[in-house]
Amino acid sequence: MSAKSEIELLPERVHENQLSELTGIQTRVLRKMAESGAFAEPVKSRYMFAETIQGLLEHFKTRSSEERLQKSVVDKQLVQANVELKRMDIAERQNELIPRSTIQPALERAIKEVAARIESVSEITQSNKDRILRSCEQIWLTVSAELQKQSEEKK
Repeated sequence: MSAKSEIELLPERVHENQLSELTGIQTRVLRKMAESGAFAEPVKSRYMFAETIQGLLEHFKTRSSEERLQKSVVDKQLVQANVELKRMDIAERQNELIPRSTIQPALERAIKEVAARIESVSEITQSNKDRILRSCEQIWLTVSAELQKQSEEKK
């Protein structure tokens, strides 16, 4: 039997339940795929058999290519992240980076010292001192939040 005559033996249309059983794809998913244009929508729950199978094959072929491309992008991002982690590790070892556990208490002491010195300067009005101290407090809150955020991102 030739390939052409075998194709002629295939049904022109197939009920969605049969197609679902044949492909292992739920009827709901088949309908959504048809609605999205992967193949023609069914008429009275019956799909054009050959066109639908071709559409399914093309859909999964395209999806497979897209997934490989996405995996490639993710792999590249992973390599870049690992390179950045190694760069940071080297920088920390060379004392170019200061660990959060070291910098946070030092910054807190420095801001408290600045606040104390501002309070001790008599030439500054109390309203200006209050404004400067609020700015110092805001700086501290911003730095603390950023350090906390970075710490959580590392986890």
